Amino acid sequence: MDISANEHLLIYKRNTMSIYHVLVNSTIHSPYSYDPNGIPAEFSHDVKGVDVREHPKMSDLAPSVVTQEGSES
Repeated sequence: MDISANEHLLIYKRNTMSIYHVLVNSTIHSPYSYDPNGIPAEFSHDVKGVDVREHPKMSDLAPSVVTQEGSES
């Protein structure tokens, strides 16, 4: 079954703890909640059709040598 991130969020809200914040950007959706012990928890869900690994971008103006090696080395 393929359902959207918003549908996942609604199902989560209906069936579990309350959500106190949701971060939505172009690559992930992250609802924030507390576990039963009161510990803050962040859940993240990728945006359908977006894979940041396909076209990574370096935005650091002065990246370190290790950073410049990239994730594939």
